[in-house]
Amino acid sequence: GMDGSYEGSMLDNSGMGGNDGNKADVDFGNPESLYTEVTDNFEKFFQCNVCTKIAKRKDNIVAHIESHLPSEPKSCNFCGKLFKTKNSLTSHVSRWHRQNK
Repeated sequence: GMDGSYEGSMLDNSGMGGNDGNKADVDFGNPESLYTEVTDNFEKFFQCNVCTKIAKRKDNIVAHIESHLPSEPKSCNFCGKLFKTKNSLTSHVSRWHRQNK
C-alpha cells in the first residue's frame, strides 16, 4: 500500500546500469569540466553543466560547482557546524564568527 513499504525502490543503483551516458562528460574530479563558457550578444557567462545555473564570473561558477561535488563536509572551527562547500563555510564564519581585527 501507500504506507511507505515501497521506499526501498528509491534506492536502486540506477547508476550501475548500462545508462551511464545520461550525464555526458561530467567529471566530478575536475570542476573545470563542469561548466560551459557561453557568449551571448558579446556577453560572456558560465553555465553549470550539472544544473542550469548561470554565473557572470568564472570564480562564482567554480564555487557553485563545488556544491555538486561529493566532497568531505568542512566543519566550522568555531562551532563545529558542517558545510558542503568551502564557500558556504567561509560565509558562515564571516557572518557568525567575524573577528574584530
